[in-house]
Amino acid sequence: MKKMMKKITAILAMLAMVVTMLPAMGVKAEETQPVKDFSLTKTGSITIHKTTQNAGTALKDAGFTLYKVITFKEDGGKYVVDTSAIAGISTGESVEKITQNRIKLPENAKAAEYTYKGVTKFGEIKTDGNGDAVFTGLTAGIYVAVESTVPGPVDGKTYFESAPFAISFPRTTDDGATWKYNITATPKNNEVGGNKDIVDVKNTGNGAEPKILAEGDAASANVGDTIRYRIKTTTPKKGTEKLEITDKLTNLDYANPLNLKVYFGADETGTLVPSTDYTLTGPANDSFTITFGKEWINANPAKEISIFYNVVVTEDAIIGTDANTNEVKLDFGKDTEPVILPDKPKVYTYGFELTKNGDDKTLDGDNETLNGVEFNLYKNEVKDGNKMNEAPLVTKDGGKITVKGLAAGTYYLEETKTAKGYTLLASPVKIVITEKQGANEATIKVDSEGAVTLTTTNSGTDALFGITIQNHKGFTLPETGGMGTYLFTIGGLVIMACAAAALAAMKKRA
Repeated sequence: MKKMMKKITAILAMLAMVVTMLPAMGVKAEETQPVKDFSLTKTGSITIHKTTQNAGTALKDAGFTLYKVITFKEDGGKYVVDTSAIAGISTGESVEKITQNRIKLPENAKAAEYTYKGVTKFGEIKTDGNGDAVFTGLTAGIYVAVESTVPGPVDGKTYFESAPFAISFPRTTDDGATWKYNITATPKNNEVGGNKDIVDVKNTGNGAEPKILAEGDAASANVGDTIRYRIKTTTPKKGTEKLEITDKLTNLDYANPLNLKVYFGADETGTLVPSTDYTLTGPANDSFTITFGKEWINANPAKEISIFYNVVVTEDAIIGTDANTNEVKLDFGKDTEPVILPDKPKVYTYGFELTKNGDDKTLDGDNETLNGVEFNLYKNEVKDGNKMNEAPLVTKDGGKITVKGLAAGTYYLEETKTAKGYTLLASPVKIVITEKQGANEATIKVDSEGAVTLTTTNSGTDALFGITIQNHKGFTLPETGGMGTYLFTIGGLVIMACAAAALAAMKKRA
């Protein structure tokens, strides 16, 4: 009996010091066995329960491979290493000396395949709908689990594989009183990617005040306005070859100065140092790339970083509700495919095409168009300092004026010169551009006319609101020296000539 108790005490001491799970790995007992039932040959199971960063969200189709890297044997009443695939841990060494920091883990599944070549391997099992991959028929030893298949995008999100981790089997409860032959490990996958949003817009003084829409998912802006973006992402796990973040613009330009800053966290604090912490390439050809090297990643794994920078809205911006966007790509090196962030904040800008008509009809029955009519455009109200144009806006080519690159807001067109024979507009024309939250639809309202709607179906480079303004002819007044006067003058001269002729004839008879 004393000999048996001595063996049990030795086993308990050994397993209390054997390698445990890595940090962030949870284990729980699903079945317990009395101490007296400990056996080097008794079989059990390891369940790997896979979740996203949200522990309550199971991750399906994550593939795991299991390697038995250390086996035990009994030697003279003690338990020692039988076989070992771990450098520095040798056959015959007391298991009581095996601590977690002595188990050198591979960086990934490929490295594990090379490192653990020749050891007992349990082939890949993929997690089911509950996020579980179950390995059965396991006996006492130390195992290493690696994620050999990373699941594809889930709900539009892509994930990094979890880091390899070690498991001692069987395990004891915290009080050391019972054995667990059915163990559950709960590794998490970090989400690949992040998000991009608009954090600020600044007005250049030309156009209505720009604004941020839909919590940073969009902005309404004028040509020339400055947009400040933020890219948020998380650095990958240790061993990743690199992290490259590439930003590509469409119909926008990087501001000069770009004012690009990189920070730890989501706010503009904890500045990273260019050339030391990362390398900036560009901007050139409408893109820039920020690169973090492997050494820096190993020193800063799984940390949130934020990149802030400025762009400007250009005259090439698409007008209407078809957005001007830019794309962010994350590249982690040769072992992973680049990831495109799903967030593409939109910048909306609008415009209108004014057609100036008159009263007279063309041969086709349409109102004639008036060229040479001049206007001034004001933002918000007609007053000094609010005029947007330097030279007059003049109708031409069929009585048209085109204005592009306006943020949603209120504008006024003041007619300053009209066509000959027509009357100037007595009051400025009020134009209100309104967009719905999310900016996938916008309307324009001119004075008391009905609103005209613009949607993504009729947006594009030349998607402009159409406005028609008609001028009317003024009253025609008699002019001094006109035909009416001429008739009276000619009539008077004829009468006077006739009278003179009659007078001359009478004198001759006399």
